[in-house]
Amino acid sequence: SGTLTVSKADPNPETSTGLTATYDQKLLDVSLPLGWAWDEPSTSVGNVGSNSFSATYTPTNTANYNTKTENLTVMVSKADNPAQVTGTASVTKGGNTVELSSYVSGAEGTVTYAITTALVGCSVDENTGVFTSGSTNGECTVTVTIAGNDNYNGKTETITVTVTDK
Repeated sequence: SGTLTVSKADPNPETSTGLTATYDQKLLDVSLPLGWAWDEPSTSVGNVGSNSFSATYTPTNTANYNTKTENLTVMVSKADNPAQVTGTASVTKGGNTVELSSYVSGAEGTVTYAITTALVGCSVDENTGVFTSGSTNGECTVTVTIAGNDNYNGKTETITVTVTDK
């Protein structure tokens, strides 16, 4: 008489498809189906596009089935731009300046400035954000446009500049 040895079977789990993430996330932010786990969950999902990462399937019946490791694809999309824009500035009339670039922080992408609600004689440098007051009091609205880049969406905000006598 002989010995019969029964080996564990290889599982055939459903491979996860349609996995999505946003730039700046980690694999632990990407949910997997039951039984699957990322091999390195603290890993960044990487740049925008299609990226592959190792994951392991552990069956509920480990006495009879092996684990299975595969590379799973995650489609990474652009993240919202983290730029912060402080909405109000002030300057005295008569050709005085205020640097609106100091009201913008954390921008990912090129920043440009344009006056959308004008006062007589006011101007803004499109690239530097230096606002020059005119000869009248009031409010001027400047649109701040942060261009998107490979990993971040573009963003548009406004800064209200108050022009005063003093």
